[in-house]
Amino acid sequence: MKLYRKSGLVLKILDEILRDPVVEETFSTRVTKYMRTLFCDQRGWNVRNDVCHGITPPAGFNWMVAERLLHVLLLLGLVRAQELSSEDNKDEEPGKA
Repeated sequence: MKLYRKSGLVLKILDEILRDPVVEETFSTRVTKYMRTLFCDQRGWNVRNDVCHGITPPAGFNWMVAERLLHVLLLLGLVRAQELSSEDNKDEEPGKA
């Protein structure tokens, strides 16, 4: 979510999410650029936009696209939650974990 004209919240678009510093730190700049090119960059494959807006012809649903989507799912599967160290817990307020 992001602030919308100082009066409410709206959903971030995929490109904004992939450019977020936390996402870039999690995956690396190279991987997020790969995902942006695959999903939402008009100069790239633009799969998300073409499929969601009904632009992709039936022949566009092929093994090359399927392999790339599977690759991104495998990349997402690498994300793991990290435990906070005892030093990180000192900074938190008492009673909150």
